[in-house]
Amino acid sequence: MTEKLTEKAICGHCKEPFDVEIYTSINTRVDPEMELKVLNYDVFEYTCPHCGEKVKVIYDMLYHMEQEGTMIYLTDPSNVEEEIKTLDEFYNNDFKKFQELMKIDPPRVRVVVDLVELREKILIFKGGYDDRIMELYKSLLILQINERENMEIIRMFYDIYENKPIIVVIDKNLKEYHYDFREEGYRELEEQFEDKLEGFERYVVNESFAIEFIEDLLNKKKN
Repeated sequence: MTEKLTEKAICGHCKEPFDVEIYTSINTRVDPEMELKVLNYDVFEYTCPHCGEKVKVIYDMLYHMEQEGTMIYLTDPSNVEEEIKTLDEFYNNDFKKFQELMKIDPPRVRVVVDLVELREKILIFKGGYDDRIMELYKSLLILQINERENMEIIRMFYDIYENKPIIVVIDKNLKEYHYDFREEGYRELEEQFEDKLEGFERYVVNESFAIEFIEDLLNKKKN
């Protein structure tokens, strides 16, 4: 279900406190209209009643894509380890008993630390993609870019621009580049690695996941 509560926020402009209504949980099956509000970051933007300025307030949230069998937890980077510990205890104990009793599949659970990552995960799963394969795809693209261009990449993410799937690359000067997302390239990686990814689940799936997975494959080959 979708749940809300009221908390205090501090305006970054006039420094005055004011009440904000935050969404602790959003279920897109129950409230499908909330999807666009999250993708556009509208649910994180408020108007200060004191000075009238726009204020962005980032808070912890569970984004439940029930139809995709996915739970995305947005939390502060400093809380990731604690969040993972809590989720691990819940999904491997209480929820597992419920899951076995009701004979339902376990959900795909992810932890993200900012709005860009939240939006990326939503778009990936809505597109029917596997974010683990997507991270491998992005890692391969980084290698290809490095071979052709002298670019220091600080961020890369999947997005939709003008109704077209793309990979956004941001360099050290904060310049943004758009690369076409090649469906056939993604499918080739999926065919090659899908079976190897079975059971290789993590709550945090980002560029570090791709490195960990590749290192795991190499170690298995050595052994």
